[in-house]
Amino acid sequence: MVRVITINNFKGGVSKTSTTNGIAYILAEKMNKKVLVIDLDPQADATETLLLTYKKQVKNSLYETLKEREDINYCLTNLSKNMDLVPSSFNMIGFPSLLEEQGYNRKTGATLIDQLIRPIKENYDYILIDTPPTISDYSSNAIYACDYSLIVMQTHRRSYRAVSSFIEYLALFKDIYQVDFEIAGILPVMFKKSGKVDRTVLQDSINKYNTYLLNHYVYQRDRVKLWDETGITDEDYHDKRTLNMYENITNDLLNEIKEYESEW
Repeated sequence: MVRVITINNFKGGVSKTSTTNGIAYILAEKMNKKVLVIDLDPQADATETLLLTYKKQVKNSLYETLKEREDINYCLTNLSKNMDLVPSSFNMIGFPSLLEEQGYNRKTGATLIDQLIRPIKENYDYILIDTPPTISDYSSNAIYACDYSLIVMQTHRRSYRAVSSFIEYLALFKDIYQVDFEIAGILPVMFKKSGKVDRTVLQDSINKYNTYLLNHYVYQRDRVKLWDETGITDEDYHDKRTLNMYENITNDLLNEIKEYESEW
């Protein structure tokens, strides 16, 4: 059974996209799972990193597919035996306008990506959706299509406060759209492991969200910064240390999903 997971955050620059790519890489290349990454972000950072990783090129983007009303195979890009990509491009900045041009309203427009991927969903074990850090048509489409939301939270006070707002938004979204999904967890991102603010916010998060927090966190790794230039690599000690971090996070995520599903 496929699980669709959207990676969400209200604030840019908090390792959301690298987390998406790191989890996807671990699932596909270390755990031998069939994975699809859908990049809804007009910045296309997830797309660029994965294309570098697998040394692939894109024929058609998601925006072109939607504009031409093609099916998803028009833009589906095979990266490896276990991973495919629905690539973004800067043209995705026109996604809200495209929805309007094609006759969608604010509510029906949230269903488009779910409709697009429905014919191929069962080809995968996991589908990960990367979105811009906003409440918008992009995030609405991702949330409508998902089974689980993973919330990425930087250990800064503003990001901490935004988590509460986002959880309230998810509850409202469920009511409006009558969809069923779960919060798979909250993933803390600590850029300064010994920073006073980071440690204080982390402790407040543990006190407030308790079991929602994953057991392992994202820490600053210079090797992740190199992914923008080299793609994800698995060659030396620093590579393996970084991938081990994401493997621990992925295991936490899968354990949370398993626990939810054991209660069904």
